[in-house]
Amino acid sequence: MSLHDAFARITPYELSFPDLEFARSHFQAIQSEAEARSADLRDPSGFVMLAAAGEALRAIRGPEDDPALIKQYGSMLYHAFHFFAAGEPLYLIEAAVLRDLTRRDPVDPDWTPGLEPPAGYAQLPQHMVWVRAEADAPPESLDGFFWTRSGDDRIELLLALGMRGDRPGLSVVSLAELPLGDVAGWSALAMREGRREGGEDFASTMPGAELERLIEIRSVGEALKLAARVLWRVERGPVPAPVAPRKATSGTPRASALAYRRVAAVEAVT
Repeated sequence: MSLHDAFARITPYELSFPDLEFARSHFQAIQSEAEARSADLRDPSGFVMLAAAGEALRAIRGPEDDPALIKQYGSMLYHAFHFFAAGEPLYLIEAAVLRDLTRRDPVDPDWTPGLEPPAGYAQLPQHMVWVRAEADAPPESLDGFFWTRSGDDRIELLLALGMRGDRPGLSVVSLAELPLGDVAGWSALAMREGRREGGEDFASTMPGAELERLIEIRSVGEALKLAARVLWRVERGPVPAPVAPRKATSGTPRASALAYRRVAAVEAVT
């Protein structure tokens, strides 16, 4: 088993708060306030208006942080809360699975995701997928993405980028308020409208990309295409029972403290 697949790494959910108990206590307070006010926690704009959500935002923002980043903090808090409320479902996508999903489109065009659980985090192989958040910006490694059902027929996605051992924090890119019924069509849409001039979707021109078999995302269409295929694979299964968190050894990435489910190649699952 490659290092990419050995264990789940620390997640953006864990990295965004001082510790898990801190996060869980704030999220319990948000739940209690929402119940008392009969608030719809799935509505992102209503979620951030809760007093307990405001307290959590103030707690995680640093005193020197740019106020312009408040929207990113709000998106991260929204997805982290729903990840918590769904039971912290973490899926580790093996390298062979991801490469297969980027080579072919296995998604049934009539498929609509059930989104059970209604929120979760898909962790991709470390440093295998790279994203240019802006056209002229250097690419950043895509750790994975959160998904959250934001309504009966809506889904929100949040990409987590730039998680590195040599610096704190991360970057996030929100893909908000997308129709659930369109998920299966994202692959075809990306193929028509997200295709690059003179190249294939997911192809990388980064130095060493061919040797490392790197994947690069340069458009929203490519991001949606990848997310649709991963969600299809997670829902299609088979996905085994949760694996207990594993302590990483020296010289390896920092391990997550959360239990996780391994999404392996179908032929490897018995």
